[in-house]
Parts: sequence; C-alpha cells; structure tokens
Amino acid sequence: MKYLFLTVLHNLKLEDSHNKGKEISPGTRISNNNALVKEVLKSELLKEAAGFHSLNEFEDTVYLYGTGDFDKLKTLSEKERDDSEYTFYFLREAQFFVNELWAIKDNSVYVRDGFLVVYQDFIEDGLTYKGALSAVNSNAEGDIKESIFTNEQINKAIISFGKDVMPNIDEFIKGGKIPNNELFFKGSIRAERASYFILEARSATHLPIKIVSYCTALECFFTTDSTEVNYKIAERVALFLGTTPEEKKELFNTTKKAYGIRSRIIHGSSLKEKEAKLMMELSVKLDDILRKIINSDIKKFVLDDNKLSEYFIDRLFSDSTPQ
Repeated sequence: MKYLFLTVLHNLKLEDSHNKGKEISPGTRISNNNALVKEVLKSELLKEAAGFHSLNEFEDTVYLYGTGDFDKLKTLSEKERDDSEYTFYFLREAQFFVNELWAIKDNSVYVRDGFLVVYQDFIEDGLTYKGALSAVNSNAEGDIKESIFTNEQINKAIISFGKDVMPNIDEFIKGGKIPNNELFFKGSIRAERASYFILEARSATHLPIKIVSYCTALECFFTTDSTEVNYKIAERVALFLGTTPEEKKELFNTTKKAYGIRSRIIHGSSLKEKEAKLMMELSVKLDDILRKIINSDIKKFVLDDNKLSEYFIDRLFSDSTPQ
C-alpha cells in the first residue's frame, strides 16, 4: 500500500516558486506549486471526502506533502494502530517543522487540517482520512498574517529540523488533536517543557495569556527552587543572554515587568487599557528572548537543579560572557 499526505502551512509564503518542492525529510516536502497539488485535489475521491471548503484552502498556498510506502511506515509503530491515526503522525511532523520556522523568526504560520490517502495503485481507489490540530498560531503581537521566508531561512529551518531528535512515531500520534501532555509526568528535560509553553503562547489569542505562557516557558528553563522565583528568573535571563551591563539591565527589567503582568493575571486582577502597548512590547521581547535561548547552547539546561543554580551563581560573580 502507498500513502499520500497533504496539509496547508497557513500564512507561510516562500521567496521563490518550487516545482517538486523542498524536501524536509525523506518522502516529505514543502511546495508552493499549485499545478502539482491540483493534480491530486481534482480527484473525485478527495473532492467527496474533503469537501470544497477544505480543498479550496490549498489555492495559492504553501503546503506540505508526503508520499511513500504505507506498509513500511506502519512497521515503525510499536503496536497495531488504526490507519486513521497515522494522519496525526504527519500533522505532528508538520508542526515540528513550523516550530523550526519560529526558531528562525516570529511568525503566525500554523497547521490545521491534514488529509491522508492510503491506496494500492490509484488514488481514486484509495481510502481517505482526515485529522486536525487545535493550535492556530499568531505572532508575538497577537496578529495572524502572512510571513515571507527567504530560501536561506527555509534551508536553515530544514537543516535544524533534520538535526533535532524527533519523537518516534508512537509519540507523534499520542494526543491526537490536543498536544500530548505526558512530558509533565515522565521526567522530561527543561527544553521540552519550555517548548510546550512556547506553543501555548503562540496559539494564545490574547496578549496577557501569551505573556503568562512565555513566562512559564522561562521558568521551565531557569527555575531551580521555589524561593524568589520572579527575581531569580529575571536575573538568570540577564546573566544567560546579556553581554554588556546595559543589555543585562534591559533583559532584567523586561522580565521583571512581564512577571508583574503575569502575577496580576494569574491572581485574577484586571489590567488597565493603557497597558495594552506595554503588553505588546513585552510579548515581542519575551518571544525574542525565548528564541535566543532555544538557538543558544542549551546544554546547560540539562543540568540538575543544584548544578544549574551553581552555574548561575558563578555567572553572577564573573565578568565574562556565557560559554
């Protein structure tokens, strides 16, 4: 049996046109070639299964598609699964790539509906399955709009995507539409937990909730105990990313202000309308801070609480920049 998977990368625009597309992993490509996808979408099978509105979303878009041997794909799973579940494998793979695009720059690219066709020789004789993810990303300002990525940026994302240690097929499928939350219970590393809250921030509709999730992502990286958390996070962000006294002070003050907003939100207090501009500025800065952390050497965050705390104490009394 063969498979074909399709999903739209909403709000992504490519600098140039690509015929067969750019391969991001074996058998999986991204493309903006309408002629290529139209050959598939015009099949009566997909027209009937997906419907006009879903298929119309592929018009003049960047999309991800995967092809290959479905029987070989199924052997990668540790247990027998319903064929429809594999739709979420490809959707999560697409979402993984979208995360790499965020690591390049702020954007509102997201993945929603995915269509999987499993067939023997001809698509028209196959079976179709549909899956959907829940997250609709907005940028750090809360806007949903198109982002143009250059060839260099896309290639950088593809290289990073290939270097990441990706979950096995069963981990991708778990959770279905809602992101899998097992990482909170299985002794995951700090970066994994932080990535969860970064996704929560990016998919949040309102700026105050974005700030809450961004701050929680920072805590995943920097918290080592429950005392003076707000101050320690601000201090450690400054120590980890700052290279000059002025830059450290700016990072410290930004994080402290963000925690002021966060504290009022999670404790049920109201905000003032005049604070809207400040919240937008803080959201953009927090998004950038977390991107810099993700793109840094994050091996330090594999340390246990005691060793990580010692590292920042050493940084506090050192004049050198982080190594």
